[in-house]
Amino acid sequence: MTNDRGSMLHIIDTTGPGGAETIFTQLAAYTQNAGFRSIAIIRGPGWVEQELSRLGIETRVIDCKGSFNLKFLRTLISIIRTERVELIQSHLLGSAVYAGIAGLLTHTPVCSTFHGLVDVSPRERLRWAKFLIIQLATNRVIAVTEQLKDMLMAISTLSAQKVDVIPNGIDTEHYSPESNPSLRRELDLPESALLVGCLGNVRKAKNYDLAIETLAELRKGGKDARLLIAGDDKNDLAERHRQYAQELGVAEYIVWLGFWRDARGFLNGIDVFLLSSSSEGQPLAVTQAMATETPIVATLCGVEELVTHRKTALLASLGDAKQLAAYIGELSENPQLRTTLTKAAQKHVREKLSLKSMCDEYNAVYLHALEGQGERPGLLSRYFQLMASNYGGKKGYLRSAWHQLTGSLSGGYLRYGRIPPNTERVVFVCKGNVCRSAAAEHAFRKYCTLPTASIGLDTDTGLEANPRITQVARTMGLDMSTHLTTAKDDFVAKDTDLFVCMEPIHIAQVKKAYNTRNIVLLGTFGQPKRVYIHDPYSSTDAYAAFCTNYIYRAVKTLSEQLEKRTVLTRATD
Repeated sequence: MTNDRGSMLHIIDTTGPGGAETIFTQLAAYTQNAGFRSIAIIRGPGWVEQELSRLGIETRVIDCKGSFNLKFLRTLISIIRTERVELIQSHLLGSAVYAGIAGLLTHTPVCSTFHGLVDVSPRERLRWAKFLIIQLATNRVIAVTEQLKDMLMAISTLSAQKVDVIPNGIDTEHYSPESNPSLRRELDLPESALLVGCLGNVRKAKNYDLAIETLAELRKGGKDARLLIAGDDKNDLAERHRQYAQELGVAEYIVWLGFWRDARGFLNGIDVFLLSSSSEGQPLAVTQAMATETPIVATLCGVEELVTHRKTALLASLGDAKQLAAYIGELSENPQLRTTLTKAAQKHVREKLSLKSMCDEYNAVYLHALEGQGERPGLLSRYFQLMASNYGGKKGYLRSAWHQLTGSLSGGYLRYGRIPPNTERVVFVCKGNVCRSAAAEHAFRKYCTLPTASIGLDTDTGLEANPRITQVARTMGLDMSTHLTTAKDDFVAKDTDLFVCMEPIHIAQVKKAYNTRNIVLLGTFGQPKRVYIHDPYSSTDAYAAFCTNYIYRAVKTLSEQLEKRTVLTRATD
């Protein structure tokens, strides 16, 4: 096909193999077939380079060591200019930062895809600065799951308006169900053995110790189970897993296959697919297992957007080997359940998670980025857009920065994040009780069994909630249509009330009105933590949505802490 759409650059941090790397190579191949001249930038040899070669993608290997490699950035900019690159697609955080800077300096549109929780870790050094670059330089930010989108939206220097969700897709025709007895024969395993398979490189998040414990539970229960682990195992962690298997007395029943290129053959050759992970983004192995009608048993590690308990898979709590083993045993003994789950799973993949549907969505993003390039606002305008959408404008941004700084220096930031004992009711506080505290009250009702209320420090009793906030809340499953405001003078406080404020200025007003010290700031439970949550009443629609979403997530965290405390209190009574 002719490259009539110009050159497109694809950049990734890692060299594979893995899920993100697979999507990287598939998008490079798709855009080449769609009329672009695809150029892939990778940081070293390995599986990704081999796969790109197989697909016929032009590849440049550029070394990129260190936290910030200026030589890599200069080379990247040179390639963009020399090859007249029209569009950049990056994968993972490091490449998104380099692509963003290069895109800014060359006026090239950038799309950045994030694949997992590691990309948005709060422990990431200078995370705020990296995402500020991405905010200012990137046209669209793509998350592979809604959960990942929520985490991206919680980053203060990234606008929620930039983030889309495009689930990873697979070639559903390639991953078709078919019997594969050759795997059992090749590994010389008994016909009667229950083959439990894990597919994924040996990494900490895969938690293969739990898979080994599950195997031990199965054998303790009388099952002739064998554990097959297919994935790169040439590291120290794999050796520790092998030692742990020895300690549990199940090492002889585990087959370490190393990197296994034929994922379809592997999945069609096992009896049950096991995902023992502690955290996941959108693992392709699960999608592939769904397509091949391989029954799935997994932990609640972030795959809940992919599979549903007892509809398309069986899901156990994190770290619960006994439950995982029980579910595997149930599938081996109940053919009807097995068929019901696998048929529903395959139907879902074919309808929602195909490679074609994924590529079509990316193509729409690319078209929008290219068409809007001439209308793209300047750098300063983009910065003001960020302030408007994430802070409610310049005033909100300056107040937030001031309170964050003074609160941290005085220690108040931490002091108002501690829940006092003996809390029996939670009262949310803001100025008008039509936006922030109203949304918080209704979110709290969804997540916690404790009584709740909300009040306004400068309002009249009996007013309806703000229509914009009501609309946003409705998209989150909250019905605020019956909400009526309560003025502070009409509210009767109790000694066991916990007052949850949106701004530091509210603290003194609550202390004076109710003579209480049971006060916290809601933003101390949010991500990122905020001392000050600006009032969205007169803000843009973008900030109204951002603020309500932020409050929703912060209330959820507060609710979880209160529920946990309530359970512990009951247990000790």
